[in-house]
Amino acid sequence: MKRVVLTVSDQNAADSLDRLVARFTEEVAAGSDECVFYMSEPGAGRPARVVETESQATLDRFVALVDPAIARIDG
Repeated sequence: MKRVVLTVSDQNAADSLDRLVARFTEEVAAGSDECVFYMSEPGAGRPARVVETESQATLDRFVALVDPAIARIDG
């Protein structure tokens, strides 16, 4: 699995990221049998989200969609 951790600044950003992941997951499911996992990761400070995909290409497509105003990509 390939993974990226995203940090959101507030609840509005988290809601926007949730919608983005939902659309992306539907797009991936319509075109392949690849899985996309989306999880919350509790931590000190800002809330984090984790996105995991089966391939680096799919993860790269997702990362390209993320607006820096919505979430910071931590790795």
